Amino acid sequence: MFHLDANTSTMTTALVQPQITADLDAAVGILSFRTSFTEDVELTGPMAVRLFVSSDGPDDVDFYVFVRKLDAAGEPLLPYLPLGVPVPGAKGQLRASHRELDSAASTDLVPVHRHQSAHPLTPGEVVSLDVPIWPVAMAWHAGEQLELLISVQDLFPTSALITGPPAAGGEPTGDNGTITLWTGASYPSRLIVNRVPS
Repeated sequence: MFHLDANTSTMTTALVQPQITADLDAAVGILSFRTSFTEDVELTGPMAVRLFVSSDGPDDVDFYVFVRKLDAAGEPLLPYLPLGVPVPGAKGQLRASHRELDSAASTDLVPVHRHQSAHPLTPGEVVSLDVPIWPVAMAWHAGEQLELLISVQDLFPTSALITGPPAAGGEPTGDNGTITLWTGASYPSRLIVNRVPS
């Protein structure tokens, strides 16, 4: 598990104590969080991100998350499919209004959403979003970095060839304003992974 730190744009295995926030433009915003490995690491299987967010106005936003591999200098190491289609790594997506979980079917690594009714965002209210990430097997060498990208847009639309369409149809009802991501002890936004023992 990696806890997000909005103060440093990094991730750490230790819970970040102070409460820190970072803002995204609800129409085009993107945030990046990174961590470096001091030893070889393999992550295999599903992943998930729990995000604590609030809105200053928009009542719905699509969230896209990407876990990708960077070299020691911070340059992406992206594989490509035939015809030059980039594979961003592991990808997940969720519409905020469809955040309601099926508690009986969900686990930390595999959140399952009900998708039976919409629950719009209320300005100023902090809510949790559990974003499932498609299963993947990725390995990092010592010195390489893991980057988590959080965006309100699909940064790699050609990857729809792999991951399929968004989980809920239609357009968000509002996109003007700011989304705030909360991190820290009170709102422990985090990336949940399955690490293969070395």
